[in-house]
Amino acid sequence: MTRDGTLNIVTAGFPYNDINVIVEILAETATEHDIPCTGMSLNTRDTFGLRPSCYHLRLGASARGAYIPEGEGDILLGLEAGCAARAAAETIGPHGVGLVNTWQYHPPHLVQYPTVDALFEKLGRLMAIVVPVDAIRLAEQAGDRRIAQGLVDMAMLGALAGSGVLPFTTADVAHVIGSRYRMTDGERVLNAFHLGVAEIAATPLALAAPVAVARSVSGSDA
Repeated sequence: MTRDGTLNIVTAGFPYNDINVIVEILAETATEHDIPCTGMSLNTRDTFGLRPSCYHLRLGASARGAYIPEGEGDILLGLEAGCAARAAAETIGPHGVGLVNTWQYHPPHLVQYPTVDALFEKLGRLMAIVVPVDAIRLAEQAGDRRIAQGLVDMAMLGALAGSGVLPFTTADVAHVIGSRYRMTDGERVLNAFHLGVAEIAATPLALAAPVAVARSVSGSDA
């Protein structure tokens, strides 16, 4: 958390991940709680794996601009281990917290690619806390990770919401998710989300409670 009451969140993955959907859900939840937010996408058209596709989201009335400067990222939501490591090196500060999918994609044009263990070792050197999340397993429990409803991404969002680092509750996020999907799709997506929440609840963490985020003039701190 930066000192001015802004929470800086970086979501990183490949273009086929539902990064925009995750950010939209977080932004809508923040808005419902009178928390201003701003954000921007980076490299979302890069399909070759050389750079991560990521989205910067800044929560709080004190945010100045959508771009998160180097070293000022507070939270990293990594949908793929390699993309997460790149985004962490570019943006996340040494105080940062990362929730990272243990799945790894091997770009076909690269002969050598770091192992998952090597990537998590690097992440551990870059941030204060790194939590591995087996989102593939959670998505398979929720239904089928191959379907277009983004179960892997919703499982990761559930892990983030369940970690307690956000200025709103898992129920707040689940309410927004439920309002966005048809009944059948919503059940699958919410199932994946709650599996992510349960997964992080079963993981021993030493995370501090979220610092108050500066709300709009009409509200108080979150």
